[in-house]
Amino acid sequence: MPRKRITVQSRKSCEQTSGTLPQLDRARYAREADLRARFNESIAAALRIPRTDYYSNMSFTDLLQLKAACARIHDIVTVRLALALVTKLERRCGFSATAAEKMRKAINDLHPNAAGFDLDSADPNMIAEVKGNIPMNGGIFFGAAQVKGLTNDVLQMLGRPPAGKSQNQLSPRAKILRPKLADALKFVGLYDSPKVRAAVERWKNGLIRSKSWISTVAGIEELPETGHLSPDVVYLVYLAPEPLLPIVDLVAT
Repeated sequence: MPRKRITVQSRKSCEQTSGTLPQLDRARYAREADLRARFNESIAAALRIPRTDYYSNMSFTDLLQLKAACARIHDIVTVRLALALVTKLERRCGFSATAAEKMRKAINDLHPNAAGFDLDSADPNMIAEVKGNIPMNGGIFFGAAQVKGLTNDVLQMLGRPPAGKSQNQLSPRAKILRPKLADALKFVGLYDSPKVRAAVERWKNGLIRSKSWISTVAGIEELPETGHLSPDVVYLVYLAPEPLLPIVDLVAT
């Protein structure tokens, strides 16, 4: 009996089908030219400046300096989402303006590389992790590293070690050793967009079917507009940070 011939779809045809990756002519593709075009478009779009060839006008030292600046973008996204989360929870949970201001100060006082939760309040007792995750390649799925980070953050909020580790392998400063962790309200702050919501839903569905989750008695759901909140549930909070204040306003406050 003759073997059935199996046709392997090329990467180019896969990209055309999915619509999530750029279609490239491999015969004419030039890596640096492609990166230059992407770089110039990103710079012009993000800074709202005229489109021109910024790449060719930068020295290698300039690129290294820009790389160092861009490395801080993750930290900026985290702090802005964390501050937006405080505003959301202040309205939703009804705690005092004094308590909210104390949380904002704690967020701004925290070094970007410090251990612990992105938001950690003893009174009211609440913790939060803030994730600036954006789905890969403009799609509706998170990458493997993003999924791992989200999963491990949620597990630790519930007092469980990260996947693949035992508690005796953790540092004495591990999040799961936080006092009164079991009684704390738990939140995950996320950027609000249709693609992020779709990716979070797929991650959440995979999480609740996993071995690391099945053995828990906790829940995970989007923050409800009203009603009692339970420390046995991780609440997903979608956020749209407000525009940045001018530097003079920040100094004045």
